[in-house]
Amino acid sequence: MTVLLAQKAKAGDADKSAQFKLELELFSQTLLAQIAVQEIMAGIEVEEAQIRKRYAQQPPQTLYRFMIWETSSKKLAANTLDLLRAGDQALEQNPLITRIETPWLMGTDIDPEVNRQVMELNIEQFVGSPIHQDEKWKVVQLIDKRELTREPYAQERDNIRADIVAEELQKKLDSLFAAAEIISDQ
Repeated sequence: MTVLLAQKAKAGDADKSAQFKLELELFSQTLLAQIAVQEIMAGIEVEEAQIRKRYAQQPPQTLYRFMIWETSSKKLAANTLDLLRAGDQALEQNPLITRIETPWLMGTDIDPEVNRQVMELNIEQFVGSPIHQDEKWKVVQLIDKRELTREPYAQERDNIRADIVAEELQKKLDSLFAAAEIISDQ
C-alpha cells in the first residue's frame, strides 16, 4: 500500500514540492541523529560489577498511606498538630481544615524532603511540624507502611544496565552539545 501511494504522489509531482523537500530534510536529519545515538550507545560498555554495585545500592522500596489535615494557615496547622497529638478529634467539624486520606504511595512518589521525614516514622506517628506544600500547610500522620521485597538481581539486571547506558549516553550528548557549533546552510 505504501509503494502504491508513493507512486501516486510522485505521479502528481508531490516529490517536487517545497513541503516534500522540507519533510525529507527533517526526516534525513532525524534518521542521522538516530544513527549517531545508536553508534554512541554501541560504544558504551557497562561492566557486570557496575550493575551489581548499582543493584546493591538501591534502597528498599516502601509504600505509605497518610492522613493529612490541610489548611491555609500555618498557625492553625501547628494548633491542629498539637490537638491531634493530644488525642482531640473535634477537628472534624472545623471548616478551615480539610482531612485527606491518601491511597498507597511509593516513597519515590513523595517529595524527597517529606520522604526523609516520614521514613523513620512508626504507624500513627506525626511528622514533627506542619509541612508547607502547594500553598497549603499540612499536618501529616503515617497510617500504614509496607516495605516491598526487592526483585532478584536476574530480574533487575537489564533495567539497571539500561539506566546506566542512558546516564552515560546523556553525559556524552551533553558533552557533544557543549562542544557543538551549529552550521546553517542558509
